[in-house]
Amino acid sequence: MAWLPDAVEAALIAGGVSLAGLLIANQSRISGFRQEWINGLRDDVASLVAHALEIQSGKSPTKLGDESNPLFGKSHEVTARISLRLNPEEDESKAINKAMNDLRDVIHSPAGFDEVSLKANELIDATQAVL
Repeated sequence: MAWLPDAVEAALIAGGVSLAGLLIANQSRISGFRQEWINGLRDDVASLVAHALEIQSGKSPTKLGDESNPLFGKSHEVTARISLRLNPEEDESKAINKAMNDLRDVIHSPAGFDEVSLKANELIDATQAVL
């Protein structure tokens, strides 16, 4: 004699399978959102570094204080997008924000390519720690 009737056993098994499927689908959706976040952060940091290096390559003594270069606006926009993606309470996010601010400061200064490149690499390193 069976412990439970066959219909009850089948319903319990079906319920367990449905629950497992739901949990797997939920984890997959969360993983997809995480991957979108990673890709967006990676793209924005790459854009910021590219803008900073391009701004640096176009500097001359007469243009140093010239903020009319559209790349400055683009770099500020990308900086804002990066900041909005980060949790300001996490140490890793604080490191990215600091590196980003240091890079922004250096592209607004008379610094040379080596210093801009160094700050860009610091931002990349801080971001890789999060990714």
